[in-house]
Amino acid sequence: MEIYATSPDLPSIIDAVQRGSIDDVDDALRRETSRIDETHESEDALIFAVRGRNSDMVNHLLARGANVRFANAHGDTALHLACLLGEADIVKALLSYGAELERRGASANRPIHLACSGGFEDVVTTLILRGCCVNATNANGALPSALSQNFKHIKAIVRGVEQDGEKAREQLRRDVAARLANEAIKRRERERERVEAEQLRAQEDAEKAAEANRERIASEQRLAEERDQLATELVALREKEAERLKLEEKKRAKKAKAAASKKGAVKK
Repeated sequence: MEIYATSPDLPSIIDAVQRGSIDDVDDALRRETSRIDETHESEDALIFAVRGRNSDMVNHLLARGANVRFANAHGDTALHLACLLGEADIVKALLSYGAELERRGASANRPIHLACSGGFEDVVTTLILRGCCVNATNANGALPSALSQNFKHIKAIVRGVEQDGEKAREQLRRDVAARLANEAIKRRERERERVEAEQLRAQEDAEKAAEANRERIASEQRLAEERDQLATELVALREKEAERLKLEEKKRAKKAKAAASKKGAVKK
């Protein structure tokens, strides 16, 4: 189920699908350089999008009018391919646009045969809950349950519907609803835990930031106090030095006066 290589011979819409460019798909349709139903090697853009497992592209093409019932040369539709690949979201999208549940494709396989052979429980469940027939055989005479023999849980689901019909289908519906409810509860719990963890981290970060800010302020206050103390000590030292110089000046003046008096006395 490889994706075809991009080729200059491809219709522009299929080339855009191959490249995964929704904008180019729209551009090709707007400029009428391609049509939504153009094909390459018997497959249309929708099937190419399914091959690429590109659910966004599939949904876009469906919204733009792609033919959900188009089949390739083997008789397979986009739904057959999506079931073969196990793309549950794409399967749901195709079904919502009217894909045929009971369409026979290559080897007379219906979508349910392909989903069972691949062991894709979500797809199998989706098809059964949409009302697909589980008692139809393919060209080899195989029932869907026979094709799921390597997948015990899927085989049990399909075999139950084979044997008990709508009763089993309704039980499956309840089981799926309960599972989805439990998954929703778990998702909410995980989300709650994630939010709480983020809040705790934010609180811890805020506390660390506050502590760092307090330490910064305390450090700045210590530095300011040290500067003030040094300035005070420097003023005191300058005053003391000025006082010393003043005393020395007085001493020199006294000595000079004494010397002058003595010199005057000698002359007399």
